[in-house]
Amino acid sequence: MFIDSIILHNYRAYKGHNETLFKPDKKNIFLIAGNNGFGKTTFLTSLVWCLYGKLMVDVDEKFRRDINDAQGYKNYARQSLHKEFANLVDSCHISVEERRQIVRNGYSSNNEYIKGIAQYYVEVSITNVFIPSIPCRTITIRRTYDYFLDIESIEVLIDGQVNELAKEVGYDIFINDFVLSKDIAKFFFFDAEKIVNLAEVKSIDEKRRLSIAYSEVLGIKKYEDIKRNLENLRLKFRKNAGSTISKTKLDKLTYSVEEIEEQIRIKETERETIDGEIQKYRAESIQIQERLIREGNAMSVEELKKQKELYSILKDKDSKLKERLRDLLDIAPFAISGNLFANLINQAITEKNIKNTIANCSAINAALQLTQSQLIEKIPGLKLSEIQQKTLEHLILSIFKQNVLETNSDQLENVKVLLDYNDNETK
Repeated sequence: MFIDSIILHNYRAYKGHNETLFKPDKKNIFLIAGNNGFGKTTFLTSLVWCLYGKLMVDVDEKFRRDINDAQGYKNYARQSLHKEFANLVDSCHISVEERRQIVRNGYSSNNEYIKGIAQYYVEVSITNVFIPSIPCRTITIRRTYDYFLDIESIEVLIDGQVNELAKEVGYDIFINDFVLSKDIAKFFFFDAEKIVNLAEVKSIDEKRRLSIAYSEVLGIKKYEDIKRNLENLRLKFRKNAGSTISKTKLDKLTYSVEEIEEQIRIKETERETIDGEIQKYRAESIQIQERLIREGNAMSVEELKKQKELYSILKDKDSKLKERLRDLLDIAPFAISGNLFANLINQAITEKNIKNTIANCSAINAALQLTQSQLIEKIPGLKLSEIQQKTLEHLILSIFKQNVLETNSDQLENVKVLLDYNDNETK
């Protein structure tokens, strides 16, 4: 992998469009020298920011400290715009509504000037990158930040074109997996201070991470993975070679293939039949359309007007019927349960009448019994003979016995008490 060119546009101290080309003549070594404060570290930081954005904290602890000192990545990114242009953007008088329109719809011709001074970007072109299943000669990565909108965007072009695979995977993941992993980026982007830190690694965890990173850089990990996969495949093939279970499984799969092919033939026959029906219905549709056209041409304007009036009348009638139906739906439950409700009323009234009859008969019989007793008690006071007293007593008993009321037992047997309501419940 070779870096072909680097472009810094309004990035920190690099004002305007600054392009650096790396065209090797004989040796692939380039030295960038300069005094302190002339932008060497900024140049190195721009490469890391272009490739990883907010994930640059995983590349080196220095970047993590810088972002923490800036109180978050957004402030760190805003501080990366050239100070002169940042002051120009801050001095622009933009109303809240206009800013809302720009955020929603993007820059227009009236405020395009803000975009020119508010955006900075870093673009890196890389050659000789091997990506599996994707022919690639050049990869161009451009990361842009808009100071006015606080929006960061990234664009990855493969041979000058947008690749759908890279877009679907996600550009940040694509760069980390296929261009340069964050774990090994620390061995490409470092300064003298980083070399000292690597030499002073002492903890076991740091040494382990360093070993993994070296394996990535030197290709040892890929070799070990390939070796491990080949050993697993060899063991798997040795275990399954000549196995009766494998042969049985193969026979089942072969039989399944034959069944699926037979189903495919059946489905193709059904498809042909359906295609024929579709053609038939399509021809009938064409005939119906032609008939409608002919009948439509034969209809006069007056007839068409009458049909429209009739349609309007029927539509109004339909609307009224629907409204009436909605009104009737409110009493539909009463209509459905009307017979049950009528039976309930009849049962309650019948039980009430029977109770009243029994109560009346009991009250009358009790009054008659009391009157009978009182008359019999008065007989001795009449100073009659014993025969006359017995005759009078027998006469009173027979008369009162004839007037005693009896309830209709047949009626009580025919009516079964289901509700047993009192008067208030019956009402």
